[in-house]
Amino acid sequence: MSLHNNLAIIKGELESIQNGEKKPEQFVASIAELKEKMTSMEELGTDIELGCRLFLENLLVKKAMQKTSLEQSGVLQLLNFAIDYALLETSLTEKPIVSAGKLPYLLLEDVLEGQSLEGCKEVWTLMEARTAHLTTNQLFQRGKLILLRLCNSLLRRLSKTSENQFCGRVLLYLAAAYPLSERSAINVTGKANTGNVTFFEEEEEFRKAMASLQDDEEDASTAGVEETKNESKVTNGVVGMDTSEDSGKTGSGGGFIDYPFYQAFWGIQSFFCDPNKGSQSKPVFDELISSMSILTAFEGNSFSDMDQASLEKGLTCRVERHHRKRSASL
Repeated sequence: MSLHNNLAIIKGELESIQNGEKKPEQFVASIAELKEKMTSMEELGTDIELGCRLFLENLLVKKAMQKTSLEQSGVLQLLNFAIDYALLETSLTEKPIVSAGKLPYLLLEDVLEGQSLEGCKEVWTLMEARTAHLTTNQLFQRGKLILLRLCNSLLRRLSKTSENQFCGRVLLYLAAAYPLSERSAINVTGKANTGNVTFFEEEEEFRKAMASLQDDEEDASTAGVEETKNESKVTNGVVGMDTSEDSGKTGSGGGFIDYPFYQAFWGIQSFFCDPNKGSQSKPVFDELISSMSILTAFEGNSFSDMDQASLEKGLTCRVERHHRKRSASL
């Protein structure tokens, strides 16, 4: 069959899916009929990829002309279909189109390249919701380089100051999707970014800032105590206990941090940007060891219940994903 005929069939099937007339399973069945007429599965895979990308382009043009959202224009529906189809196709035991595993990543890249920041967030929400499927071994091995490329491209577009939260979401996604042994995450040449210098306040500026912060905290604490007293008078007719003696305590540690801790915390950044620095001389090594005192301070401040639950959930998801990938490889 010619490329033109294949594209016409694929377009018709995609339109039926967009209209809700068919499901991904029926699309796979239609593709199976094409497989009987094709001699090369690789060629058919290229035709399907081209057909889906052309169909996506038409949806994006319609979205721009009608000024609708990605969901209203059917783009998100197509992306969800591509993920479902890729999972079904790559799980076949007879005549599977292996290249179908990278189709969802190619479509995601096409969409993200031409979207505004709000549109990118909309797509990213979908990716986060389908993480379990996108990171399965059968898809991830085919599309991991495309995923890395689209994430890096998106990070270059985002402002690290005004869009730091979105940047964090992208980086967390990368950290969750790629194993620690991934070559792209390893510094093979051992080069260090020594130009990434962290500047922090001198002691005099630090003390002024902390004094101002302490004044603000004391004012807020005093106002809170007075409000509590007034409420006690109204509800119980008895003045509550005076807690103003504790008003100088702030933060989870019960007090303000001092300059040595502040200096040690930010000073350790120089060892992160140049890991070999600690082995240059004994005085520098001693400086690194003394900086580790900040860990003691962290150990003295326990996680809140919400932080602990979030941490446990993240670790559980990572362990489950590791077992899934290991089982798939076996």
